[in-house]
Amino acid sequence: MSWSEQLSAATGKRVEYLEDRYALLDYPDYLIEALQAESLNLAVARWLVRIEDENVRREYTRFEIGRAH
Repeated sequence: MSWSEQLSAATGKRVEYLEDRYALLDYPDYLIEALQAESLNLAVARWLVRIEDENVRREYTRFEIGRAH
């Protein structure tokens, strides 16, 4: 049984939910800060983090934060 399955059994949270939160540990600081400030939601951040080019990711992040306000 994987760590996420064990934690899911112990907490009642879905495996996907737990794995998505665990993945946040690898997100760039600016994405985490935007999530904490509620400038982005997790679904958007999950798409943004897939962008490999850091400069492009930052630009799209700025765009999304501006669009949300």
